[in-house]
Amino acid sequence: MIPLIATILACISASCLLTVEVVGDSPAAPSIVFEPEFTVYIINADHVILRCVAPSPSKVGKYLFYHDGALRKNVTENVHSIAPVIQDSRGSYFCVYYTLDGNMSLESAIRTLRVIDPLPAPLLSIDPVPAIAGVQVTVTCEAASASTVNGYRFYKDGREITEPQGSTQDTYILNNFSGADQGSYFCLYWRNTSGREIRSPESPKLRLNSEGNISESKPSIITDETSSSPSVTIVYLFFFGGKLFVFIVVLLVFGCCQIHQNRKMKTQRQDQ
Repeated sequence: MIPLIATILACISASCLLTVEVVGDSPAAPSIVFEPEFTVYIINADHVILRCVAPSPSKVGKYLFYHDGALRKNVTENVHSIAPVIQDSRGSYFCVYYTLDGNMSLESAIRTLRVIDPLPAPLLSIDPVPAIAGVQVTVTCEAASASTVNGYRFYKDGREITEPQGSTQDTYILNNFSGADQGSYFCLYWRNTSGREIRSPESPKLRLNSEGNISESKPSIITDETSSSPSVTIVYLFFFGGKLFVFIVVLLVFGCCQIHQNRKMKTQRQDQ
């Protein structure tokens, strides 16, 4: 009687072991990768691709992406694109995949996507105005919350005039101002946020002329003038061409009347 009980217990134990083995046979977990890999992403500026990397891609039938626990995408490709990043893009992401025979993998590790607002553009100022030949001129880049700024870059005519690593100062000095310093100036600044260098937009451009006066650089309107010139030309030709046509018609009518009158007078002379 004892051997029978032992056999039953052994079978039950084997069944339990078999059940545990089946449950634990889920496909290996994928990894989720952010491309490009940043610590933070800028709202309305950055694009990011989430890639679900499976150990054996050839055996995968589909991929599922989750955002804050909710299913966001069910696709056959292993990518989920966020373009551009917005405020609602922040949060936790993970993915799973299904094999071709319908088995679901374990979940990937959770990755957190952090977002920040873009930096506001700085303001550029030049002092003194007008700049006088031979004196020192200061170009200042005014940034919001300047105490948190890590560096500045100054540009003249589109080329950087600070050192390659930028400057920690918010001013750029033009010593002994001369005509060689004339040009269009702008600046930007950056902050280190969570280990990433975040750059601001460019400041509005200021043009400094050889006489030391400044003006705000505006986009060229040559293209607009060029694009509108054909229509202006057409109107011009239509208006003045029409007047010329009327003048020619009047001349023709007058000429025909004169010819007719001359012929009539000639006929009358012959009859006399």
